[in-house]
Amino acid sequence: MATKTTRQKRASEMTDLDEQPQLMVFSADTHVGPRAEDLRPHCRKKYLGALIVAVG
Repeated sequence: MATKTTRQKRASEMTDLDEQPQLMVFSADTHVGPRAEDLRPHCRKKYLGALIVAVG
């Protein structure tokens, strides 16, 4: 059975939401982890130099 699009609906089937413009929202969170100073106490000494070079 085919689905009716908003344009194909009869006026009696229309709702207030059908008459509103459609909007697509994309969101992204760029916070991927703790701050470097929070990582240092948990970093093994043999990797600490690489951590400092990588994140400052």
